[in-house]
Amino acid sequence: ASSSWANALFETALIAVNKGMEMSRTTGVYLWDLHLLAFGVASAIGTGDLETARRLLGQMEPEIAKDTSNFNVSIYHMMVCWEALLKEDFITAKMHAEICLKFSLELQATLPLASAYHAIAQVAHELGEDKKADAFLEKSFDVGLKMKSTFIEFMCRIAEAQFALDRNQNKKAIMLLRKALKLGKEKNHVNFYLWRSEIMA
Repeated sequence: ASSSWANALFETALIAVNKGMEMSRTTGVYLWDLHLLAFGVASAIGTGDLETARRLLGQMEPEIAKDTSNFNVSIYHMMVCWEALLKEDFITAKMHAEICLKFSLELQATLPLASAYHAIAQVAHELGEDKKADAFLEKSFDVGLKMKSTFIEFMCRIAEAQFALDRNQNKKAIMLLRKALKLGKEKNHVNFYLWRSEIMA
């Protein structure tokens, strides 16, 4: 599911999610359910099927209420933030991005932390808080550089270009987008957390 989602093979990812969930039911081993559901949400978003994304989030909600794993709680709030961004409900997105960051900071795992900073940067940008957006994006960049993750770098470079374009800095936006797409091509990055099709188009 994870690999298929990362490669934008969303239908394949959703099949894997369903197979994994069925395996959980038949074996009684539910350890990976929240992970699977999160990739299901992300893949449903990738196909533009927000109804399925909402249904899968609904399956996650009762499990999160009794889960003590910072990682699972963090990823759930990332998914809710993403859905809210797609609906342009920036207040809800901000609330969930902040919760995601709180649990990611407690966890101190690099990928969730970089993703949480990136999410808050996106929300701050949409709310017109440019300085906050840039500061949080820089933090995401820093975590990505420390872990030598070109995936995080790609995600952040796309955001940089988006921010510049939205601020009418067109020459800068083109330069940044060129860098981002060059990196994506070299490393075969074709998807990332908080992908929004309208912005990418």
